[in-house]
Amino acid sequence: MNIIDNKIDTILVIDDEKDIRTAIKDYLELRGYRVITAKDAIEATKLLDREVFSLIISDICLQGMSGLDLLHLIKEKEIDIPLILMTGYGDMEKVMDAFKNGAYDFITKPFDMNEMFISVKNAVDKQRLKWENIQYRLHLEEMVKKRTTQLKIAYKNLEDMFLGTVRIVINTLEASDRYTKGHSERVRQYSIKLAKKLGLTSQEIRNLEIGSILHDIGKIGIDKTILHKNGPLNNDEYAIIKTHPSVGKHILEPIEFDEKIINIIYQHHERYDGQGYPSGLKRDDIFFLARLVTVVDAFDAMMSTRPYRNQLLAEKAIIEIDKNLGTQFDPEIGKNFIKLFNTDHSTMDILKHYNKDGKF
Repeated sequence: MNIIDNKIDTILVIDDEKDIRTAIKDYLELRGYRVITAKDAIEATKLLDREVFSLIISDICLQGMSGLDLLHLIKEKEIDIPLILMTGYGDMEKVMDAFKNGAYDFITKPFDMNEMFISVKNAVDKQRLKWENIQYRLHLEEMVKKRTTQLKIAYKNLEDMFLGTVRIVINTLEASDRYTKGHSERVRQYSIKLAKKLGLTSQEIRNLEIGSILHDIGKIGIDKTILHKNGPLNNDEYAIIKTHPSVGKHILEPIEFDEKIINIIYQHHERYDGQGYPSGLKRDDIFFLARLVTVVDAFDAMMSTRPYRNQLLAEKAIIEIDKNLGTQFDPEIGKNFIKLFNTDHSTMDILKHYNKDGKF
């Protein structure tokens, strides 16, 4: 039940004397409160299970369970309702015990109705303010949660739009070279398949998706005559080609890309044995997702015809990966890629997709 939706504050009055219960009920109802009465604490606990009360007024001396016992019970059940105890002058020791256990106030019998009303009003107003604060916090939390969800969706949409634009740029870059057409898209798709096999998180897969589609973005800065050369590269030309990870990093850093994505682009030509480029990193010094892209990128390169050699058969490309585990490739990532190849696709399926339109 929504507490704040209660237009009228409800008060529970507990006393074994009917006349006292009736007098308090009539007095408080005239002042706009809803009042429910109980003759003992047992009856009161049943009411507490099905009603929402703003305040309890209870005699301290009741048959069976006393007002103090009721106070302890409320505390144990963590029921957030203030309790005012009615007591005689001889029960001050009990009153002190009640205050120690969280009683809001006490009134002595015989009591003045106006004085009782002041205590009741203060307790009810304080309780309503507390409920309103709780309701406000819950509403605020819900608003923040809703807004956060909206922002995440908006960010995802922007990211998708950006990724779509990037793919157009990459496709345009690769379209002019029949040897690399569709390469980045294939690397993206198979990297995601491998990432799922490895049990990576959704955020890691998202970073991998963006990083893999962009891994060769630095080739925009490489002279086309070198990129499209019909034959093996000489040492100088190869040195220029080797700059494309650094160029890619330089292109994307001003856009404030996630560092993990930058690392994929910058490190995808590093080797597990430290003989790669541009930094000669090795083993765990190479970002994990970059090590993953290295395997997939090499596989696709071997499966594609290049000016200086024909494409390899799928089985031979896999043999080359297996042969270079621990040197060029991360052993665990490479082994999982080989398992994925053997279980997820037949050789003919892969060759068919590669030969058709560059997509899996």
